[in-house]
Amino acid sequence: MTRTRWLTRLLAFLVLLALVLYAKVFTLLIVEPVSLGAGVALVYGALSLVSIGGLLRRRVWGFYSLYALVVFATVMLSVAFIPLPLEFVPPQERRIGLTVLNGVVFVLGVLGHYWARYDARVVPGGAA
Repeated sequence: MTRTRWLTRLLAFLVLLALVLYAKVFTLLIVEPVSLGAGVALVYGALSLVSIGGLLRRRVWGFYSLYALVVFATVMLSVAFIPLPLEFVPPQERRIGLTVLNGVVFVLGVLGHYWARYDARVVPGGAA
């Protein structure tokens, strides 16, 4: 199994884990379906599902949706993709810690995207 496959599976697992841990966001769709919160929850769910599907298939659009998902979920919902408790950080700086954690996921996505393109060129037949 190549490094690309391992990394894309790890990223898909982190997105799925965040989707499960923050599933209560989707109650906004039930409580008030025509609101800004419901729209945010719908976009978060759609980006998560598209990202998981694209990452597992190692497609370019999976990485692009991961980039959008990480930025969107960090800004709009404060979702942490790496489930690390941030209680040791003072409350004023927790947003910085969350941004750093999600930045790590973003950089891993960039690295996986690069490896997927590189491995497809190097491996005979394009199978990465």
